[in-house]
Amino acid sequence: MTISTRLVEFSSGLSVDRLPGSTIEGTKNRFLDFLGVALAARNDQAAKAIGAFAAGSSAQGKSVSFADGRLLAPSAAALVNGAMGHCLELDDEHHESTCHIGAVVVPAALSCAGHGAAPGSELLLGMVAGYEAAARIGKCIVPGVLLRRGFHPTGVVGVFGATLAACRLLGLRPAESESAFGIAGSLASGIFEFVADGTLTKRLHPGWAAQGGVTASILAQNGLTGPASVLEGRHGFFRAFAGEAAWNEEKALDGLGNRYEIDASAYKPYACCSYIHPAIDAALKVRLHPAFSLDGIGSIELVVHPETLHVIAEPRESKIQPHSIVDAQFSVYFAVAAALKYGSLRRSDTLKRFFTREVIADADLHRLASRSSCVGKDSYRDYFPRQYPAEVRVRLNDGRILSEFVPTHIGDPSDPAFSFRSKDIEERFLDLTSPLLMPESQRQIIEFVGSIEHQPSIEPLTAILRRSFDPS
Repeated sequence: MTISTRLVEFSSGLSVDRLPGSTIEGTKNRFLDFLGVALAARNDQAAKAIGAFAAGSSAQGKSVSFADGRLLAPSAAALVNGAMGHCLELDDEHHESTCHIGAVVVPAALSCAGHGAAPGSELLLGMVAGYEAAARIGKCIVPGVLLRRGFHPTGVVGVFGATLAACRLLGLRPAESESAFGIAGSLASGIFEFVADGTLTKRLHPGWAAQGGVTASILAQNGLTGPASVLEGRHGFFRAFAGEAAWNEEKALDGLGNRYEIDASAYKPYACCSYIHPAIDAALKVRLHPAFSLDGIGSIELVVHPETLHVIAEPRESKIQPHSIVDAQFSVYFAVAAALKYGSLRRSDTLKRFFTREVIADADLHRLASRSSCVGKDSYRDYFPRQYPAEVRVRLNDGRILSEFVPTHIGDPSDPAFSFRSKDIEERFLDLTSPLLMPESQRQIIEFVGSIEHQPSIEPLTAILRRSFDPS
């Protein structure tokens, strides 16, 4: 029996009454968080570009576009909303698979739910199934291999999660779902070269994967077939993307049905690469030392996992002085300097004060970042990829050293200081959407998501979202 067959069986057997209460609550929280993060990207350059493309190329449908409120075909809505969920770099990430699963799975499930007027319980279950597929397939690949080979895991792995979610919401039969998986393998894509010059293609990847999952499911429903051995086969996904020996298929099914991968997906408190988050947390702790003063900083040493250096610290020259928002979001030097200067990078502060062109041009931050060095520490390999540890050492001008070590960031459920409970997610949603939604609409969305398993249809949610573009 192939991996895709087992995952399809798992998805078919899911029911709300068999899910742990904590998983149901966590799924709702991740859905609400996705909505807030995606809607807040409405004015982003990439969101506008992709939204305009979808509006001009899609037939009218029943799935709402977060870019302009239009009702589009499900694949087009998945494209737009998935990209928007990734634009601000605040979407959740599953560490072991190195995949931003929510920005792929949620828009795929939501667009199919809108297309077929599915009940809220099915949307919830589709999300759980999709997270499970993407996380487990991603975990099979040796950590760091996809990035070293130039692939963006969210794009190439995420399409399988979107596919399983879409299959559930569209009501595909098991054989059709297996074919959809086989088709999805030919749609997996996304390269990491955007990091070289800070361009916007990364924001496209989750949307493209979400669209791919919906497309694969509809094609299978219409009769197109795909290989059941798409993952582990001789010419399958694992060998094609990871190489001959850099994967272990047994991880795909280990504990399937006994634990839920959506519970392990980490929230992102800061609008930048997840690899940087522990360094920000460590910098904020250093800032609390009584001896700390910005003017007293002589040098800064950053210690991170060696596997992350090529993403967040190299080449040093361009990382120290970022030229675009994307550059800044992938610079540990810049993020730590900003944390030491501003003190808080969370929630709306992240959007209004940190990742703006004005702040990126701040010469004081560039000078502070230029005093930084970054090294990888081999002992941190024991943590990776479940956690991304970091240490920040600030040497003061008088010779004293202020040092803090953080094993993982505060949005990671494995962190004892985990601070993203339902109340925190609601506050963040309100904060992110206050410029876009009336208070009554915000309240209605929170209430809808909070009782989603009892909602007969997602049409009320679609109506609320569309009203934000035309309150009349």
